Amino acid sequence: MRDIVEDIVVSQSIPALLRVVFAVLAVGFAALLLVELGPALWPISIVTPFFAFIAFGGLFVLGSLLFAAVIGAAEIWRIRPGEVEIEHRLLATRQTFTLQPARSDCTIVELTWTESEPSYHIRIRARPPALRSQGGALAALGGWFLSRGREKQGDNLQSPGFSSQRVAEHALSVLCGRLGSPADP
Repeated sequence: MRDIVEDIVVSQSIPALLRVVFAVLAVGFAALLLVELGPALWPISIVTPFFAFIAFGGLFVLGSLLFAAVIGAAEIWRIRPGEVEIEHRLLATRQTFTLQPARSDCTIVELTWTESEPSYHIRIRARPPALRSQGGALAALGGWFLSRGREKQGDNLQSPGFSSQRVAEHALSVLCGRLGSPADP
């Protein structure tokens, strides 16, 4: 058994370089779509509604990709013996708070999306402290989006996913103050 455990860090965020790639691809494909379908949209003809439907659908999908690239939230959990530090970032808003949950408030949940491998999450029954936005309009907008996301979660905080149940159980045991390596029973 070890006496000192390094922080277990699990995050759910899009790296900055990948955000830039997604944003450039979204803008590039939107420009390509408009250049290629422009002649079918103007001047107005009998086929304009059909191509307008295709163009608006494509722009909606590409706009969603651009939105996720620019505004995608980041959540980082640092798990230590007896406590978890949770950091939420969105736009110019950043909130960090620390919880010391009781073992009875923590569970491991398994989530499976379609045919992919399941992911395991630590769910803590607790409500995070109120978000206080400091700064300009961008920070206020980020705070508003974070607050709406929290309303959907209710009183449950859910960690980003762990790759296996064994790793999630180890993180939960560290959170509950029991030390040891993932191989320990």
